[in-house]
Amino acid sequence: MRRCFRPMALGLLVGLLFINVPGWAQEIAQAYQRTGVIGRIDAPSHTIVIEDAGYYLPDSVAVYFPTGRRGSAADLAAGMRVGFNVLGEGGGVIGQVTSVWTGVREQRSGERE
Repeated sequence: MRRCFRPMALGLLVGLLFINVPGWAQEIAQAYQRTGVIGRIDAPSHTIVIEDAGYYLPDSVAVYFPTGRRGSAADLAAGMRVGFNVLGEGGGVIGQVTSVWTGVREQRSGERE
């Protein structure tokens, strides 16, 4: 019985590594740097304003939904609470948003982002 259990347990663990985990589990697996509410998006100039800060928003930005569906910059809208990652900002340079998670819950006081 013991000899049979070990290969089965090992097989189960290896199988779990290849499961695509949708929804909120994806949010946990993918850490984002910041959260905020989208103020506005200007598609022609590829800019997005989140919590009064402007960022460059490329068409190729990765957008993730709580359902596990992936989207694009066209799926984003003003008023959405999002988590996002930014690359290359500082020294007067506007940062580029590299990924966005929608449906992010608001941080409570005392909670780490």
